[in-house]
Amino acid sequence: MLHVISYASFCMLAYGHAIRGAISIGWGAKILDDEILGAGIVKSHELEKRRARYPRIIVDDEVVLLISQALELRKIDLHSKLSRHIAQLCQKMIYDDCDGEHVVDFWSSYALKHAPKESLEQLNTNASLFVRSSLTEAMSKRDLSLIMKYSWLMHYILVRSGADQKAVGGAE
Repeated sequence: MLHVISYASFCMLAYGHAIRGAISIGWGAKILDDEILGAGIVKSHELEKRRARYPRIIVDDEVVLLISQALELRKIDLHSKLSRHIAQLCQKMIYDDCDGEHVVDFWSSYALKHAPKESLEQLNTNASLFVRSSLTEAMSKRDLSLIMKYSWLMHYILVRSGADQKAVGGAE
């Protein structure tokens, strides 16, 4: 799930849409064929609304705790082994942002390693150009809210692409 969310966020940015959201867990119930209601959905909405602030996907502390608990499983049965492996993959796609929020790292080497190689360079270029042009436009309009959001996003891209340059190119 994190990989799909990560890649979708990256592609949306490349196509000119900076998105934000949140991932949480909790009980839920299918109300109608196309409606689900539950604590996880409500909490995700609240996290996105109150804490995402920038174009990013917040990962709830409870999800991070669940991943940590799965990493600590010591049983050797198949379920425990698979849970541990999935938790290791999830852990590679989450990082702690400068404000302490756990976020999906959509520009990470792990996330981008699984993207189609033939389109990765173009997606990278498109995403970077979109962020730069959006920041320039926000600055020309003196829209402080957008300047902060696109500045955060530009910083994220510069830091993550510099840190992961080798891995994105294929070497690890």
